[in-house]
Formats: sequence, structure tokens, C-alpha cells
Amino acid sequence: PRSLSPVNFNKKRWHQIERRLNYFQL
Repeated sequence: PRSLSPVNFNKKRWHQIERRLNYFQL
């Protein structure tokens, strides 16, 4: 399935990290 592709997985992972960084920046 497309949702299990490494690229999508990395995008989701990065999204979580980015959210965390934004949270700490506040």
C-alpha cells in the first residue's frame, strides 16, 4: 500500500518531530 511506503512514513515521522520542535519553541 502507498501509506506504508518509506517516504510517507518519513513524512509522518518528520511531521511529529516538527510539531514537537514548534511546541518547544513556544
